[in-house]
Amino acid sequence: MVKSLEESSDILKSRFGEEMRALRMPRYLGYSDMLIIIWETSEYEITSIIPYLSELISSVFVVGLTNNVLWRGAVSYGQFLLYKGSLLGPAVSDAASWYEECNWIGIVTTPKLGFHVSMVEEEMKTGGKKPKTVREELRCVFYNVPLKDGSSSMLWVPDWPTAWNHRCVGKEIDCKKELFEVFGTFTTSKREYSKYLNTLKFYDYAMQG
Repeated sequence: MVKSLEESSDILKSRFGEEMRALRMPRYLGYSDMLIIIWETSEYEITSIIPYLSELISSVFVVGLTNNVLWRGAVSYGQFLLYKGSLLGPAVSDAASWYEECNWIGIVTTPKLGFHVSMVEEEMKTGGKKPKTVREELRCVFYNVPLKDGSSSMLWVPDWPTAWNHRCVGKEIDCKKELFEVFGTFTTSKREYSKYLNTLKFYDYAMQG
């Protein structure tokens, strides 16, 4: 799967070409059962890389599904320190405070990063772009994400369902059926079952456009 993750960065570069030439490529770190993605940018680049970041996270999520790995996590931005295998800093704390809060299989942006996504969305709308075009360019969905405490929160979510379905273009593949097949490989308790249902609800919502 490591090779597939590295290919996600290569696909990103080939898809966006010149737009990404000035940016550093993300790094992948593994800690126990966690995957940490580090993408170093300047403070001024954060809004410009949002579409690339969303595309990358969606690609990583799809790589996980195709390898029977179900990711749950959060994406933030800010300062961090990587020193002798330890990762510290405000960005890490922000992501850590959210990555286990959601009652589903999926990856969200934290509110801190989400405000920047909303800022870019507003700029696009002010510029006359239609909502569907805005979503396609941001590669994110603003969604009422279910939380473990029974509440929910409006958060930006990388549009992994569209990335999952792109695999089926030109092929005789039922993408939703494949998703059922992946989920069906796991033993699911009564407590965990709602996570799968909530994930499927998001998939259907995202596919409605």
